[in-house]
Amino acid sequence: MAIFIEELKVILNHFFHTMKNVANKFPKDILNKIKISSVITGISILISCNASNVNKSECNENTKFKEIFFHHVENIEKNIGVLQGAKFRESVIFVSNYAPVSVNELMNYSRNYPIGIFEKDRIKWTQWYEENKCRNIQLKHKLMLPEAYDPKGYE
Repeated sequence: MAIFIEELKVILNHFFHTMKNVANKFPKDILNKIKISSVITGISILISCNASNVNKSECNENTKFKEIFFHHVENIEKNIGVLQGAKFRESVIFVSNYAPVSVNELMNYSRNYPIGIFEKDRIKWTQWYEENKCRNIQLKHKLMLPEAYDPKGYE
């Protein structure tokens, strides 16, 4: 923030020095309007530039989480039409603990994950990851079971 303030001071000093040199060419009321609008515009530009740089530098993406998360997404994608066994369910459980999964759709009579629903969910997962990746997402030590995979649901 201190750098931002120093940059602003330098720019404003330069601006006012330039304005003094051309002041005799403009009437005072026009010159004051130019000064005010220029200062407001300059401050707005500096603030927006500074804010965008802060957002970029504050991204703290957990690459280990990214690798594991997309490994599970890939596992679901590879096996959805082949075998929805234990490893497949582990991947669905993992993803469902972080991103939205259409759990109600898993509760069909065969407890399978329909391909069409998966394709819609996969888009949501990618969007969720893009929105949250800079938040240093941590791996959970204990995962919650979706109701569709809860053994109590079989009773």
